[in-house]
Amino acid sequence: DRSHLTYAIEKYLAPLFLSFLRQENIVGASTLLATPVPVQSSTGESIDSNTYPKLLNTWRQKIDQGLSLKKVPLNLDPPWTQISVPSAYTDNCLTNMNHVGCTYGNPHAVHHVVIMGDSYAVAIIPMVMGALDLTQWSIVSLTWHQCMIADVVPMIGTGQLQPNAGCQSYRHWAFGYLAVNHPDLVILADNANISIKDPSGQVISSPGDSASAYWLTQLNYSLTRISSITKKFVYFGTVPTSTAISDCVDSKLAFSSTCLARPSGNSVTRAYEHQLTIRFGGIFLDPEPWLCDQFACPAVIDNSPVHPDGSHLGVTFSSKIGPLFYAFLRDQKLI
Repeated sequence: DRSHLTYAIEKYLAPLFLSFLRQENIVGASTLLATPVPVQSSTGESIDSNTYPKLLNTWRQKIDQGLSLKKVPLNLDPPWTQISVPSAYTDNCLTNMNHVGCTYGNPHAVHHVVIMGDSYAVAIIPMVMGALDLTQWSIVSLTWHQCMIADVVPMIGTGQLQPNAGCQSYRHWAFGYLAVNHPDLVILADNANISIKDPSGQVISSPGDSASAYWLTQLNYSLTRISSITKKFVYFGTVPTSTAISDCVDSKLAFSSTCLARPSGNSVTRAYEHQLTIRFGGIFLDPEPWLCDQFACPAVIDNSPVHPDGSHLGVTFSSKIGPLFYAFLRDQKLI
């Protein structure tokens, strides 16, 4: 199966090949699994791919190109017939027990990074893999389905919502894991707008965008726990969501207006995530400039679907922003 072969190459062979190239001084970390950044701009000015503002500017040109598309490009990556769920789901990264979800990279590496959160955190695993030298870093996911960072009980399901049993105990187990293992870097990501239940039993929908006092208090608690262990943590803000790409195109794969997401989507949530992250000495990464221009967010950037299912970043797209994340980490002096 071609899609499985592609995934195997990206997961196992690409990091080894990158390590060989680095040893031969042929390539830098910022080029892993991504379209190479031009050595020169159209004006002949040299572009340092490790400089975050320059790399972001180059990336935003790809956003403009995505907004100009009228239909699904013929060279869509992955092909239209092979758009599928993130590989991290098939890797069983969304655990339902008190243990590590997934591990990648060198288990004996000098440096260790932990990715913590829910399925939105799982979706950025390819981004993190694309940013780090996997011969020098090990990656561990502490991820539970629909289990956000704030220390709350999510309500899940269709129709009659039920408490996400085990989420809160897993979150506390994860705090303990961080305290024992002291990773070099912690990356947080989640969807803070699924329903939660407060101590009185009241169900709160969209707690992030409604600025729920209970959600804010419990996010404050979680970040207090994390910041007491490490100041090297990055909160990857809740992404603006969209319509699943398969639901917003016609029979000829032409885009409808519903394919465009709004930059303001989940913006209230991101504002509070930003405020609390900075308060506790962490680094907040607002994904909006990576996904949108001032007015809209395209369904396809750099020929890859951004949100194949309308919410989670696609595997290939997530890999492509790996170099951008690498430059961001360097810019923030986190690696």
